[in-house]
Amino acid sequence: MHVLRRALMIGALGLCSAPAAQAAPVRDTMLPTAQEDATLTALNSEMAAYGLWMTQLNAIQLPVLGQLSALQPAWDSAMRQGPAKGALTFRPIVDRMVVSIDQANRQLAALDQPDFPSLALTDDIKTPGLVADAVHLNGQVKALIQSFIPLMDAMKRNDQKAGAAAGRQMIGSMKLLLAAQEKSARAALAATPREEGAWHMANAELLLAETMALIISPVDLDRPAKVDTVFATRLSAMADKIAMAMDDGDKDADATLERWHAVAAELDRTSQANGASAMQRAIRAITVGREIFATVRSTVPILRDAATRFRTQPVSIFTLGALLKQFRPIRQQANDISVRAAEGMAGV
Repeated sequence: MHVLRRALMIGALGLCSAPAAQAAPVRDTMLPTAQEDATLTALNSEMAAYGLWMTQLNAIQLPVLGQLSALQPAWDSAMRQGPAKGALTFRPIVDRMVVSIDQANRQLAALDQPDFPSLALTDDIKTPGLVADAVHLNGQVKALIQSFIPLMDAMKRNDQKAGAAAGRQMIGSMKLLLAAQEKSARAALAATPREEGAWHMANAELLLAETMALIISPVDLDRPAKVDTVFATRLSAMADKIAMAMDDGDKDADATLERWHAVAAELDRTSQANGASAMQRAIRAITVGREIFATVRSTVPILRDAATRFRTQPVSIFTLGALLKQFRPIRQQANDISVRAAEGMAGV
């Protein structure tokens, strides 16, 4: 969802970059008039339409993300029945998840991909780019889910060798998914101008993706459990990096909102109703979007606690799995922020 948030915020920030006369300094460049500015009228309309389109895209993708979040709990529940019976229980769940992803891809193929020229969007956050990213993500999620099938087949046969091979494949699929999300987040940050408020939000998404990829990096069925002080140090350093970056993001959001409220007031004073409406959309979007800073900051104590434990306790597939579980609700919160920010921009 980091791409969705970046698209949303750049759409909102477009108000402060497209019609330069209305962005800053307003008092010196905009004369009081009762006549609506055509640029602001178009911008307000397209911001609303873009936000609404984002809510439609989110509605398609949320079930896929829900399947991904439900995967581990469903597996854990099935395995409590024992390997053979658990495999039989879990297979229909996998099949339903795959059907859900295929349905989402059909909906994505049918989704209109309008252009929003007034927002001056870059190619990666135009509607075709966002749909392509969603299809790519769905393919990765589907591959991860289907990687459970050979593992279940091996468990039903009590074939330990095949089970180990399938387990390695499943772990590989999970690492590929998280690595791809990190790569996508890094590309989104690189394409976002450093001076824009959206940069801090894209950076928060990147740090969350980096952290999850970092946690899973040592997972290896063939690696014996052992104390890993280097890994513990990396977790501690990531916690420090996140804490500092989220503080910077909050400060920037405060300054941005102060400026935007002033612009909105000036637009309202000069009877630019569409300009004022567009600014309010931007304000709603960033007010919600900035919640990502608190959400990602919540990983700091988790990482510091894990770093302390791993300086003396062995790092294993089980301890890392338990650590990853703590990030599941954080990832879900980040997704929810994207959804609500798009709704705020759309005005729904």
